[in-house]
Amino acid sequence: MTRRLSLFLLAAVACTSTTPVARKDWGALNNQTGKVAIRMKDGTRYNLSSFQFTESGVEALAGNHESRRSKSRIGMPVTIQYDSVDVVQLTRGNSTKTLAMISIAATAAYFIVGQTIDNTRPDPVPRPPSTSCPFIYSFDGREWRMDSETYSGAVARGLERTDVDNLDYIAAVDGIYRLALANEADESEYTDQLSLMVAEHPADTRVFPDADGKLHTVTNGVQPVSIRKHNLVSAPAKTRWDLTFNRPKGDHLSLVLRVRNTDAVPFVHLQLMNILGEDVYSWYREVNTNPDAAARTLRWYTEMAGLQVSTATGKSWRQHGTVPIVGPVVAKTIVMPVDVSNSEDVVRVRLESSPMLWNIESAELVAEREAPQAYELELMRAVDATGQDVASQLRSVDGRYHVALNGSRVVAEFKGVAAKPGLRQTVLAKTTGHYYANSTDDRKGNTALASRLTTRSTWSQAYFMAQYKLRR
Repeated sequence: MTRRLSLFLLAAVACTSTTPVARKDWGALNNQTGKVAIRMKDGTRYNLSSFQFTESGVEALAGNHESRRSKSRIGMPVTIQYDSVDVVQLTRGNSTKTLAMISIAATAAYFIVGQTIDNTRPDPVPRPPSTSCPFIYSFDGREWRMDSETYSGAVARGLERTDVDNLDYIAAVDGIYRLALANEADESEYTDQLSLMVAEHPADTRVFPDADGKLHTVTNGVQPVSIRKHNLVSAPAKTRWDLTFNRPKGDHLSLVLRVRNTDAVPFVHLQLMNILGEDVYSWYREVNTNPDAAARTLRWYTEMAGLQVSTATGKSWRQHGTVPIVGPVVAKTIVMPVDVSNSEDVVRVRLESSPMLWNIESAELVAEREAPQAYELELMRAVDATGQDVASQLRSVDGRYHVALNGSRVVAEFKGVAAKPGLRQTVLAKTTGHYYANSTDDRKGNTALASRLTTRSTWSQAYFMAQYKLRR
C-alpha cells in the first residue's frame, strides 16, 4: 500500500530562502546545493552542510546538533531516523529556482517510506509531553497499531523488570506475527528480551496477566453498580475509588482493571533526575550496584505511584496488592486476585493512589477458570533501521541488550501456530529491560533535596504535585 505523509507548507523568504520540503520529496534534496535544517519531534535541531537522504535515514555528514542543553559540531557521520523528524527545511539563494529544482528532481526520486509489510514504518502516535519506556506496535494485517507500553518504571538497570501485556491488534499474516519495538522518547532503552506468548483457552473466556506476569483465565464479569471517587486532602493526600459489585458466581474471584497513568508519573521521575543534576550518574551507580538501594528506590516509587487494591471485610479493608506503573499512553489490563470469602451478595473494592497519577478506564469482577496453556513463539528475526538482524540480542535474558536511542525501531517476526480445536488464542508481548531518561546533567545537583524527596513520601508527594500543577 502506498503511504504519502503530510506536506509542510510555509512561506519562503526572498533572497536567502528557507523552504519547508514535503516528506515525499526529501530524496530529491540529495541533488541540491544549500543547507538543510532538520527539526526533531522532541525539539532538537540539526543544521547540516553535508547530508545524504537514504532509505534508512538521513546521513548527517557535517554541520551541528542543537538540543535544549547544548550545541555541538558533528564530528562523525550520524544517522537520523525518519520516525523522529518533524520538519525538514532547505536554505539556499533563490526560492523560485529552489522550488523548481526540487519539483523536477522529485519526479524521479524514491519514496523514503517503504511500502511493504516488512519495512513500512508505524506512524508515531500523538502522546502527552512527558512519556517514557518503549512502545510496541502490532501489525494487524493492514496497518501498524500502537498496542503496548512496556516495562514502565524500570528507570535504571537495578530496577529492570519483565513485563507481560496483551496485544489487542496483532494478527498472523501468512502465519507470521509482526511487531515493532520503537523508542519515541528522549531516553536510552535497554531491552534484554522480546518475545511473544500465546495462551490457549476456551472460546467463552479471556486471558490477562497479573502484576507479576502470571496469566489468568477469566469469564465475562460484572460491572460495578456504583463508583465513587474521593480526593482526600489529608497528609498524605489520596485519590480513592470505591466500587461496589454484585457478587458473580464462582469460588475464585479476581478484579480485572484497565488502567493508564497520567503524564504526571514520568514528570515526577524526570523532575527527580533534573534535581540530581550532574550527580544523577552517582545515583544510577548506587541503584544499579547496591540491591538495598534498588529495593529502597522501588519501594519509594511504589508508595508514590502504585495503585493499591483492597476489599472490604466487615468494617475494615484488606489490601490485596499494588498495580505498578503502567505508562501514560497505552491502557493496560491487569488481573488482581481478591479474597472475598467473607462477602455475601455485595463486594466492595477500594482503589487508592497519590493524586493525579491514574486513569481508571474500566473495572470488572470476574470468576477465574483453570490457568491457560501458554507457550512462547520462536523469534525468527528482528531487523533494525539499518537492516541488521539483532534477534540474537533479544532472544533471551542474558545481558546482551539491544540499545535503542530516540527514533530507533526494530521490526520482529514470530512464527505462529494454529489453535487447537475448540480453543481460542490470546497473544501477549513479554519484554525484559530498563531505560534511562535524558535529564539535565550540566549543573550541580541538589542531593540533599533529592534524598529528602526519596525518603519522605508524604513530603515528596506534596512537592511533586505542586510542581506538576505549576507546569500545567
